[in-house]
Amino acid sequence: MTVRRDIAALEEAGFVYTVPGGVRIASHLNSEPSHQSKAVVEQPQKQAIARRAAEGLRSGMSIYLDAGTTMLSFVPHIVELSDMTVVTNDFQIVRELASATHVNVIHIGGQLDHKNLSSVGTLAAATGIRQSGIDLALAAVE
Repeated sequence: MTVRRDIAALEEAGFVYTVPGGVRIASHLNSEPSHQSKAVVEQPQKQAIARRAAEGLRSGMSIYLDAGTTMLSFVPHIVELSDMTVVTNDFQIVRELASATHVNVIHIGGQLDHKNLSSVGTLAAATGIRQSGIDLALAAVE
């Protein structure tokens, strides 16, 4: 299939709509729960994911943490290591790491997503991954 046919199929299914020069996600799909409401859901699973992924962390690494409450579960594992650099678009992760003076924290910019306490958009994604010499990138999925 071509990209245009894929987009047409997604539009027909109601997932996206086309605009001049691009595609937008349908607004009913963009009604994500707030950061606070997601923070209390499935905590044991989020902590298990963080523990498992933290096995790959080593002192001196530069890691990218995507925004989200699952990624927030990695913070306790990061502060146990020395000489870490964390690049993130999540304000809550930055806040949690603010007192860990041995961790270099880089917050990448973008448009503020008030509900999820993060920076979003192409600026945030492009800056975070491309310009930071990342050893490991961890992203949340729905």
